[in-house]
Amino acid sequence: MKPKGHRDSRFHGSMQGFLRLLLIQITVFFASSCALSPVPCGGEVQAEGSLASPGYPQSIYSSIDCVWDIEAPAGHVVLLTVVELHYDIYTTPTDCRWGWLAVGFKKTSQRNVTMCHYLDAGRTIISPSNTMRLFYKKMSYYGTSSFNVTLSSRIFDTCIPRDLKITSFNSTSATLTWIVLKDKNNMFSSFVSLFSSGNKTQNYTTTNKELTITGLSPGSNYSVSISSMCDGTESIASTAIAVQTSMYKTST
Repeated sequence: MKPKGHRDSRFHGSMQGFLRLLLIQITVFFASSCALSPVPCGGEVQAEGSLASPGYPQSIYSSIDCVWDIEAPAGHVVLLTVVELHYDIYTTPTDCRWGWLAVGFKKTSQRNVTMCHYLDAGRTIISPSNTMRLFYKKMSYYGTSSFNVTLSSRIFDTCIPRDLKITSFNSTSATLTWIVLKDKNNMFSSFVSLFSSGNKTQNYTTTNKELTITGLSPGSNYSVSISSMCDGTESIASTAIAVQTSMYKTST
């Protein structure tokens, strides 16, 4: 008859082996669960129809990184309209550190317009040429995300305001500049629309290609788009840009 201590040592050794194997299996399971989504995404598409995140309308839980190159016929521009954008992780209209839906106007990694908030739904972005690059990224394993956009094209329109930029800003104002290729002599009226929380709050009309918007709230987020009256017809609006005022008033 074998001593009891011998049997106990064999039992403990078997249990340790079993627990070690179980730990390895659990580690493999969670590693595979957290792996980058194998769903294919990205590629080359034409500027027509719709484009959505993989599995839409279902949301994506894992990290994902996709790039699409969108092309319109020669002599046309690409129009991308955001139908829905959802990020169930911490984002604000100006804080997209954990993921984004972004547009680039060149076939590089540069992002010209970055979006990550539900307030971006309804935005239309117009490329300056017949190509556009779309980036979709989610870096966190926590939360979910999804998007849906429509794509179209139209003949290159020299009446659409472009190169909209913020040249200066403070806590209560921002100065904008833009160009209208067809209006070389500042004869056309430009209609400037100011949005806050997705709602239009103010309209401005000017024949200049520069405007200072005043009366803004400190530390607030806005967006601005511009259309022009060209040959008696109002153009479609430019790609909207984000405006964020300073938190504190500057001393004079």
